[in-house]
This record gives sequence, structure tokens and C-alpha cells, in this order.
Amino acid sequence: MAVALAFLYREDQKRPGDWVNVREIYGPGLSGDYAKLRHWGLIEPKDTRTKTVNSSGFWKITETGKNFVRNGAAIPKYAFVFDNVCLKTEGPPITFFECAGKKFDYDQVVNR
Repeated sequence: MAVALAFLYREDQKRPGDWVNVREIYGPGLSGDYAKLRHWGLIEPKDTRTKTVNSSGFWKITETGKNFVRNGAAIPKYAFVFDNVCLKTEGPPITFFECAGKKFDYDQVVNR
């Protein structure tokens, strides 16, 4: 999920504030895990998903998300979600680099 957020961050640097079609930046076979980032307030959807209609696939990174990617903010490690609603977040604070892991090349993704 952290890597997906980095791609959204990169797109926002190119087109600040624009909605991004995640299918265009991630390609086919996208798992949809990126959508869970909304539960921490890191991204927001262009439209609301309902039980009968999927979202359009357009998302944008929030200010909290930008601060998280720049390692300026830590978020609670866990989000407790039921029926696609975040009930609470809790746990130790975690940074973007802790989430992305040691193999993630920040410069290759974000500064490309």
C-alpha cells in the first residue's frame, strides 16, 4: 500500500491536485489494496462506492498522504474497518519508510 501511495504522490507532483486514474499508473491486474489507504486519510476517492456501484478509479492524495510520503508524518499502524467503514485507527506510529520496506527505492519511484 505504501508503494501505491508513492506512485500517487509522484503523479501529484506532476499534476498537483488532479484526480488520478489509478489504472493508468499501476497498469492491469491492480489488486485494489491502495484503496485501503483512505481509512488513514491518506487518499480520497473522486466518488463514493456503494453496494451496487464500484468507484470510477479516480483518486488523489491528501495533504496527510503527502506528509506521510515525505516522512514528515507518522500514522497509527492499524485501521479497524467493518463494512468498508473505518471504526478506528490505533497502534504504534509508523512512518512511510517503515511501511515501504528496505527493498523500496524511493528515488526511483518518487523522483522519476
